[in-house]
Amino acid sequence: MRLAVQPGPALGDDAVTLDATGDVQGHALTIRLVDIRIGSSMAVFASFDFKAAKVPAVPQLLMAKQVEKLKAAPNG
Repeated sequence: MRLAVQPGPALGDDAVTLDATGDVQGHALTIRLVDIRIGSSMAVFASFDFKAAKVPAVPQLLMAKQVEKLKAAPNG
């Protein structure tokens, strides 16, 4: 399994994107993890592609909406 660290989206207080690619029982697999910190909370998003033809995207709107909910939370 190979791991590549990418810049995270410009959301929250800090963010990082991790792309893991490799082979699982003869099948190519790509997993994208996006970790976003909002205060002391973490939002983690994942997407994967068994064909590994391209790195799967995590919808920007989904991440933005979750970050806004965490910012608006009483302890956020």
